[in-house]
Amino acid sequence: LARENMAKAQFMAGIAFSNASLGYVHGIAHQIGALYHKPHGVCNAVLLPIVLEELYYKDKTLPFGELARAFGAGGSVYNLIQKIKRMNEKMGIPTELKGLEVKKEELSKIASMALEDPCVKTSPVSFTKEEIEAFLASRL
Repeated sequence: LARENMAKAQFMAGIAFSNASLGYVHGIAHQIGALYHKPHGVCNAVLLPIVLEELYYKDKTLPFGELARAFGAGGSVYNLIQKIKRMNEKMGIPTELKGLEVKKEELSKIASMALEDPCVKTSPVSFTKEEIEAFLASRL
C-alpha cells in the first residue's frame, strides 16, 4: 500500500509541475545535484525552506499564508519554514547548504547555471545572480 500511495503521489506531482513548472528550488537543486552528485530530492528538501524565505522577503504579496495554513502552520510563513526544517531534521536531511558540501567558491557558477535552468522561468519572482549567490552564501 505504501508503494502504491507513493506512486500515486509521484504521478500527481508530475502532473502538477508539468502544468505549473517548478521554480528556483528545482533550478538551483539541479545545479547542486549535478556539481556535487547529490540526490535531487535531498537538494530540493534542503533548498525549499531557504528559497521560500527568500521569495517571501522579496515579495510579501505571494500567497504563502494559504500554503502555511494548508501545511498546518497556522498561516505563518515563519512557522511553515520552521516546520519544513523540523521535518527535514526528522528524516536526517540537512537544514543548511553546508550539509550538501556546497563550496563558497562554486556559488557564482551555481547561480549562473540556475538562471539558465528552464525551471526558474515561470517563477512569480525573479532573482539576480548576485541575489542567489548572497542567499546561498548566507546558508553555508
